[in-house]
Amino acid sequence: MDFYEELRYWRFWPVFILAFFYPMNNSLINLAVPIYYFQEGYSTQIIGFIAAGSTYTYLFSPILLDKVSQRIKRRTSIIGSLVGVFLVEIIFYITLQPIPFLISRIIEGFFMGLYWPNLQSSISDNIFHEHSKLTAKYNISWNSGILCGFLLGAVILFVFRALLLIFYVAPLLIFINLIVAATAFQEPKKINKHSKEFQRYLKEKESLTLAQAVKIKQERDDFMKISFSVVYPILLIISYCITRATINFLYPIKSELLNFEAYSVYIASFFFALSQIISMIIASLMKLKFFKIIPILSLIITVIMVPILGLNTNYWIFLILFFIIGFCTGILYGVSLRLLLMLNIKKNTSRYSAFLESLIGFGFLIAPIIAGFIAEINLELTFTLLDGVLLLSTITLLFLAIKKVKISV
Repeated sequence: MDFYEELRYWRFWPVFILAFFYPMNNSLINLAVPIYYFQEGYSTQIIGFIAAGSTYTYLFSPILLDKVSQRIKRRTSIIGSLVGVFLVEIIFYITLQPIPFLISRIIEGFFMGLYWPNLQSSISDNIFHEHSKLTAKYNISWNSGILCGFLLGAVILFVFRALLLIFYVAPLLIFINLIVAATAFQEPKKINKHSKEFQRYLKEKESLTLAQAVKIKQERDDFMKISFSVVYPILLIISYCITRATINFLYPIKSELLNFEAYSVYIASFFFALSQIISMIIASLMKLKFFKIIPILSLIITVIMVPILGLNTNYWIFLILFFIIGFCTGILYGVSLRLLLMLNIKKNTSRYSAFLESLIGFGFLIAPIIAGFIAEINLELTFTLLDGVLLLSTITLLFLAIKKVKISV
């Protein structure tokens, strides 16, 4: 293995597993919460506060803990996070009363601030990594985790007809992640164009001057070919979050009102996640010239589909709508993730990963709370208001795409 291969080598498969099992855990719990507490007779306002769960603290914990992540190793941060999450999720085995359950989820959200930003930043720590390919694999991983979580939930509810079993299985997935992080996660080499390793690489490549090597790197890497306002990916990720969080909250309740079987909620959500993983892979590998138009087209389609979702009562149409909307939201997330990772690489920082996760926390916090209050008045009205917010976001993004996004390809 030559010096370049040594700089480039990194064992990615533990990241793939770590990004797989945590979303699997979340997809089990997040759908079970509205169903369980609605069956227990709680109002949609209370369920909205409970469903927001970990996002109360995850709203700020990625940014608050960013400096901690910079001072300690990625591996230490991830292990510490998983230990904390596993310990607080043990409360599921003791009680599911609203207050202890919510406190457990709030504490979990704080520990999550050390998890996802470090997992994402491990991809962008090394300038020699193939960032587009690793980002695609990362997106495949966590989306596959969501898919498998929905399938597992459907199987548990179909076979055992026991919703409580969902809450008992979920913490075991965190324990598996803890073992993988402690035994297999490889700390990435932190190398940028100013690092001594990069300078040594240039010296070994005698035919290249520093300026030439940097220019080649700029031409090869996507992040040097595009300039954009940071508001652009922010709006994309917020649009993604409020759409996913609102539908995740409302559909289980609507399915109860329509007398659908509980396992069917997980199957419908599986189709949502399936199309999302397809579109995120596309977004991860998408040419930059499509970054202006494709996300906006995705939002326009979502704006058209959401009112239909609110009025529909046919289960099979739900599956079709979920597949279409899931594809659109996957584009929104995939493009925003790539843009913010580009900023990480450009400025040699992980703060944009922390910022991304805080934005996700913000979206998944406010959406179920607001939806819970509105749904108590009228469930379909909630879908209408969601559509209005998405329409406003579409108009703003269209303006930004024309004025602020420039691509030199």
